Amino acid sequence: MEEGRLVTTADQAGTSAIRKTFYDLGYTFKYVYDIIGLPSKTKTVYNYAKAAAAAAKLRHARSGMAGYRDMNLYGTQVDGPSLKREIGPEIESFEMLEIEQRYQKVTDAEKQAVIDNCMSKWHFMKAANPESMKKAAGYYLAVKAICDERGYDAVSLKDVDGMKKLLGFPPAPIFMLLSDEEGLCTVPENDGLGTITQLMVKYLTGQCAFYLEFYEFFTDRVLAGVPDYVPAEVVDGEVTVMPAAFGELSEGILNVSKVKTGTVTMCRLTYDDGRYYMHMVKGEGVTPRKWEEAGWTQPAPQLPGLEVILDDVEDFAQNVMCQHYIISYGDNTELIANLCDILGIEII
Repeated sequence: MEEGRLVTTADQAGTSAIRKTFYDLGYTFKYVYDIIGLPSKTKTVYNYAKAAAAAAKLRHARSGMAGYRDMNLYGTQVDGPSLKREIGPEIESFEMLEIEQRYQKVTDAEKQAVIDNCMSKWHFMKAANPESMKKAAGYYLAVKAICDERGYDAVSLKDVDGMKKLLGFPPAPIFMLLSDEEGLCTVPENDGLGTITQLMVKYLTGQCAFYLEFYEFFTDRVLAGVPDYVPAEVVDGEVTVMPAAFGELSEGILNVSKVKTGTVTMCRLTYDDGRYYMHMVKGEGVTPRKWEEAGWTQPAPQLPGLEVILDDVEDFAQNVMCQHYIISYGDNTELIANLCDILGIEII
């Protein structure tokens, strides 16, 4: 503006001339323009650039999967060729036998080093069985070695029908160590698309992209928690653990930390009839009421979790895609929507 008159270089003559051309050539782009007198849309450009960078990283991402289809669940399966073609990551499978074989080679000194340097950071409500501590340290080192060798950014383990049933050891502390010490995305129960959702969110936000699963729906909120662990990054206060047993399982080390509250974005990648979709919602995470999951030895532990207040619980429930959803703090809907736009994923 000069002396009350607009002097233009005809910016939008150029941009409007090429927008349709970009479209006709099949380019993936976002059309962004500034308006004189209003703030520049640099944040919009920045967010789209972050999404483009995340899409590029996904093209070469690798996730490890020990075992397959825990509890014979349908919703955690993955169609490998379409995932590779449409989004880019590779999910590589390795056997639980390999974990056990590597575990047998871990020395007592190596286990003790993990206990002294890593697990000592945790606040134990009461002392855990020394053998449980050694198992956690040893299995962590075994899985870590596999992830290091193969360049995995995420990992999932066969949980109920694997670690618990066959090895008699609940893997919560293993996941904690892999997440907190190695920066890996972790989710239990062979949740393939859960790990991919985690990688998407982590590449976009830099957060650990932790999982919660649903326990109850209410009129204005959902109760989402975990029966095992949360990463230290999302803990409000100390990482708090305790020895606990569930049903007929042997004693494990259970995370009972309090989870940070605040605005959260919940999302889940899903696949249906040849296409990928992202179910996404923003909510307000608040400290949950006192609750417990049936089956724990009494007194039952207060499991980590949040009550997430939503604008429309019914709409969310009618579109829910899995028991596991990936959580990040803040309103990350624009970032996720940009990434989905680049990858051709429809938002639900």
